[in-house]
Parts: sequence; structure tokens; C-alpha cells
Amino acid sequence: MIGSKQIDKVMCIACQNLIGEHTKRGLGRCLFRVQGTMIAEGKSQAEESMNKYKSPEFVPQENTKQ
Repeated sequence: MIGSKQIDKVMCIACQNLIGEHTKRGLGRCLFRVQGTMIAEGKSQAEESMNKYKSPEFVPQENTKQ
């Protein structure tokens, strides 16, 4: 199990400082930044993967009644 002392020694991927050096406000800012980046990247990846499920464009056909 990882404890708070080990977490304090981990480098923040948003600002490259140790997590233990953050204030509560600074930690919140970094977490918000990382979360926003993940959501933005995930959204573009999701849109790309969902393109294969989109229906083709609707093309109206001529009146087929005879």
C-alpha cells in the first residue's frame, strides 16, 4: 500500500514539482489541468472511433411508386 509520504515524493505531471510541495490550491490547479487534458484527448479519440458507427448521409430517392 502506498502512503502519503510516498505520494509527497512523486513528481506532478502538470508542473514537474513534487506533489508534497503543492499547496491545496496548487494541487487543485494541477489536477484540473491534467483532467482537462485527459478529457480533451479522450474526446478526440472517441470521436475518431465513433465515426465508424455513424450512418451514411441521407440521400433522398426518387418516388418509387409505380
